Amino acid sequence: MPTQSLIEPPKAALTRRVGSNCDCVGSDVVWVKASLCLLGRYHAPFGLSPVADRGLFDAIMAYQRDRGLVVDGHADPLGETESTLRVEIPRVLQGAKA
Repeated sequence: MPTQSLIEPPKAALTRRVGSNCDCVGSDVVWVKASLCLLGRYHAPFGLSPVADRGLFDAIMAYQRDRGLVVDGHADPLGETESTLRVEIPRVLQGAKA
């Protein structure tokens, strides 16, 4: 499980789209992976690499489907998937502290 420092939302929004067939930025990929990992939706048995992979795309689509978002397998800068993660992650972290 990622440490809290890995999943704290960065001050700025994602810099580029994270998903298949995209020119993803490694730090964005790691943040999305860590966020989904914290939520139990992405499994990283060997750590969080900055490389987007099939497991990440599947996890993004499952998350989108379960949250009633548009299922496109992408997390866009300031898009509904990133925004929903940014709302959900602090709630999960607050619950972990209690």
